[in-house]
Amino acid sequence: MSREAEGNLDRLEQQLAVMRALALSLEQSQPSILTLNAPQLESYVFEQQDLCRQWRELRVAALDPARPPVRLPDPVSPDISATSGVLAERSAVLRRELAQVEARIRHLNGVHAALLRYMRRSMAVLANLLAVSDGTYAQPRLAFRDFSGRAGKE
Repeated sequence: MSREAEGNLDRLEQQLAVMRALALSLEQSQPSILTLNAPQLESYVFEQQDLCRQWRELRVAALDPARPPVRLPDPVSPDISATSGVLAERSAVLRRELAQVEARIRHLNGVHAALLRYMRRSMAVLANLLAVSDGTYAQPRLAFRDFSGRAGKE
């Protein structure tokens, strides 16, 4: 049982590491959105997509029906052995950390969505500015000369 439980905890740690990397990537991409730096933002999007793919793969592996689920020991159970107690404590710590990272990612997703709305509004303002400025400034007319040196027709 403890070997299977340790394997489950290891998978949980892998998921936690991927989620931490996703949270970090979301934080680091914020300046790219604020400065409208599309190439840098695109690289962060690809990184975030890859991290989400990794997380999904870990979740699918954890929920594999071919492998029977292993119940992790409860840290407050009075009848656990020393090994189970260590596993239970490790499980409790990982669950707390997982809950914290999930909350952090939820918050960062909200911030990310707000920043993307800001970016969309900024792009709309720029597009409107370009559309309006077409009528404001006349296209410059260039006079040209023919080979005889006289001003030619436009």
